[in-house]
Amino acid sequence: MQTIQKIRRESRKTANPLNTFGIFVLVTGALSVINTLVTLLLVGAFFSLAHKKPPTLVQLVNGKAISVAAMSSSNDRAPAVVRQFVMDSMMALLSATGKLPLEPGAKLGSEASDAGISIRTKSGDRRISTLSWQSSFALSQDFRPQAIASIADLTPPGAFNGQAQMTLITDKLSDPEKIADGQWKLILIARLETFSSNHPEGISVPFNKEIFVRAIDTPTPGDLTSTLQRAVYQTRQAGLEIYGMRDFQPGNLKP
Repeated sequence: MQTIQKIRRESRKTANPLNTFGIFVLVTGALSVINTLVTLLLVGAFFSLAHKKPPTLVQLVNGKAISVAAMSSSNDRAPAVVRQFVMDSMMALLSATGKLPLEPGAKLGSEASDAGISIRTKSGDRRISTLSWQSSFALSQDFRPQAIASIADLTPPGAFNGQAQMTLITDKLSDPEKIADGQWKLILIARLETFSSNHPEGISVPFNKEIFVRAIDTPTPGDLTSTLQRAVYQTRQAGLEIYGMRDFQPGNLKP
């Protein structure tokens, strides 16, 4: 009997509310410490991400890598991007080699002959190269018709029967000069060279222009199954278009 009473007294001591409260305080304190540590880790990760340099390269779905830079507005374009866009566009617009552009995945040297694209001009029906036609989507909608008509007048008919070739040789392309928000002017000093069986040394014609460029919305890739879709996307993926061009006199060049 005394033994049973002793056990009961020990049980009451063990179940003391003060002991239970102490355990609760210890557990709560431990959880608070863990929560504080987790919060500090998250804050540290946030500040590390905030001060991390943005990526300089982004890989596109087609496998190409492009450079990226922070822009202050949607109309901003890096000067190098504007300049490269104009260089590539003008070279392609004024190219007539007698060969079609390579299709994706095709081997170099497998180009088919280019019959050209028929264009109606003031002097009659003429032709421009397929590459020139594809590249003309780098021009604004209102400027494109007159521009490709002028290119057709410059393109030698012999370019489509293997008797001639035309190419643009650039002597100088200025850095873009900002003339308004999302608009730039560049000066191109170049020569249009035409090679033929009669003139294998080439005939050179000055091609000096002021070129006006503006920012546009970058098209989404979408379904690029047709040649036309690919041409439009490739020429406008820089988010730029040429909306004007006029003759430039080299004597006006600044030293």
